[in-house]
Amino acid sequence: MTPEEVVDAAFAGFITGDPSAGLAHCAADARWHPVTPGAGYAESLPVARYFSEALPMWLGKHADYSFEVVERSTFDDLVISKVRSNIGSGVMVSRVKDDKLTDIWSINNNGRDSVDGF
Repeated sequence: MTPEEVVDAAFAGFITGDPSAGLAHCAADARWHPVTPGAGYAESLPVARYFSEALPMWLGKHADYSFEVVERSTFDDLVISKVRSNIGSGVMVSRVKDDKLTDIWSINNNGRDSVDGF
């Protein structure tokens, strides 16, 4: 799989409510790193914990959440995705090594609906 395909496959599982499908594309020690405030958590978490605890709680508050990748670039093992959602926008930086997601940095635009300036 390409790094972009790994990221897409992992996030498809998480967003559709199938964390085990998403985690199949993650390294055992993968971490989720919040960069900006507003995501409902403050510390870096193991991806397994984030997607089994924090994300379901967050999606419970935003049951109609949807997003699209509006632009994507890949640099070595990093996949940079500009994302627009129905509640805001931001950037996701994902590291992929050996066909597994190892780190995800979440940079949100604090509720603004534009990814301009990123």
